Amino acid sequence: YLAGKLKCEAALVTAGASSGLTLGTAACLTVANRCDIRAIPQEVMREKNEVVVQKAHRYGYDQALIACGAKMIEVETLEQYDRAFTDKTVMAHFFNAADGGQIGREDWIAVAHKHGVPCFNDAAADMPPISNLWNYTQMGFDLVTFSGGKGIRGPQNAGLLLGKRELIEAAARNNNPYDGVARGQKVAKEQIVGMVAAIDWLLEQSDESMEKEFRDRA
Repeated sequence: YLAGKLKCEAALVTAGASSGLTLGTAACLTVANRCDIRAIPQEVMREKNEVVVQKAHRYGYDQALIACGAKMIEVETLEQYDRAFTDKTVMAHFFNAADGGQIGREDWIAVAHKHGVPCFNDAAADMPPISNLWNYTQMGFDLVTFSGGKGIRGPQNAGLLLGKRELIEAAARNNNPYDGVARGQKVAKEQIVGMVAAIDWLLEQSDESMEKEFRDRA
């Protein structure tokens, strides 16, 4: 239902955007290594576990990726980025709200896909505009995570993971009720219903009406 509303292949309600980061990374590790979910984080550290990221896109939320056993590979230039891919690369990570970085979204996606590697966009706080909820998946990002609170104004302990069906299915396998890395990141039925209600409400709004409300409050 949410995937249909948000114009992507598949969707998962998560326990916040940080949970989305963990689940998306676990999905990429699972698919790349064709491994059991219990191989994360320890066994994948000896197999395919490299995540390419711009140096300017490193942030405190890296821990959500590293908890899966990911090894962060930093790059700065487009040339370095192209050379960074190895047989151990499982994901290219992009922080949508980063202040710096030489490589834009389109180039980031194009190079990763040239190497057959999925791209993940952390867009946790980047709504409004409402269209961002589908702009990034339609741009080519294989996974995108959003906070369920903030601009969406859904449950504060919920989030969205949107993207390719294979990866969303792999993310779900790493989540509760299975004994994967995100076993403790349970999403209750109340959060799921709340997230669906928030999206239904949001898509009836406009960017202009929300901006007016924000300015009136300010």
